[in-house]
Amino acid sequence: MLLGAVLSGGIVLAYFLPLLGVKTAPPDEWEVAYPRLFPSAAVAMLTGLFLAAAALWPVYGLWTLLIVFQLGMAAFMFITFTF
Repeated sequence: MLLGAVLSGGIVLAYFLPLLGVKTAPPDEWEVAYPRLFPSAAVAMLTGLFLAAAALWPVYGLWTLLIVFQLGMAAFMFITFTF
């Protein structure tokens, strides 16, 4: 659980660094400037989804799939409308 929180926190921090005044490349140049960003984000997302599902499964059972789907869609919408 701690691993998922650390990975998710790192991704969130990376998105908010420009708001803190840290100079970064514009989003159009991320693939060139940070070639490992997208694979790292994908691994962090999948790890977070798996850990969330593992944590919620004993309590909610099959409802966990719906809950994790909603959490994923909320994260996708947040990232989409942030940039």
